[in-house]
Amino acid sequence: MRLATVQAGMARHPRLGQKWKAARLFLPDASAIKYDGHMKSMSKILSTCIVASFLVSGCVGLNSGVKTTVDPYKGTETKHVAIMVAGDLTATILRVQLADGKTGYSLGVTFLGTDWMFIDSGESCVVLADGERLPFAGEGSWKFREVLGGNLIRETAWYVLIPRERLVKIANAQQASLKVYGTKLTREGRFNEAGRKAISKFLAATESEAK
Repeated sequence: MRLATVQAGMARHPRLGQKWKAARLFLPDASAIKYDGHMKSMSKILSTCIVASFLVSGCVGLNSGVKTTVDPYKGTETKHVAIMVAGDLTATILRVQLADGKTGYSLGVTFLGTDWMFIDSGESCVVLADGERLPFAGEGSWKFREVLGGNLIRETAWYVLIPRERLVKIANAQQASLKVYGTKLTREGRFNEAGRKAISKFLAATESEAK
């Protein structure tokens, strides 16, 4: 769905316009990802297709599909998929291939609410895949906190250079849930069947690159 098409629909249907604005708030801010001590900028990590999915589903089972972003100026290529794991929590999985040939997977969690979570540094995200505990450690959300207006805030925490095997376990699990710990709030979510299938497709799309 093209951006112009969505905007035209907004003009004709005010409620659609309200959903469009809400959907934009859920897009994680991945303006900087840290690899080997260098900050690698990325813009518009999620495409209009994510927003279109939101408009149709009203946030339930949000899935962006596998998207690719190429930055010829930085010499990077990024594949990414976004999954709604709770009403106020989105998980983004991405793989970056840098100009020097280095690659890595990252997991990002974005919280949208009316109060701060203050996602902790260290082991602040844990996934249970069929009961197996898969911890993720990072710097927390202190670099990616925004006041959006209308009493809404957004914060994102990135867990970088994570093992691909952990993503495989989540994709293959019969049940997979996630818990994110903050200094002020704690949030839980789950990867439903559609979400796990989205991760499987993402892994299939990057399988040849991982070898």
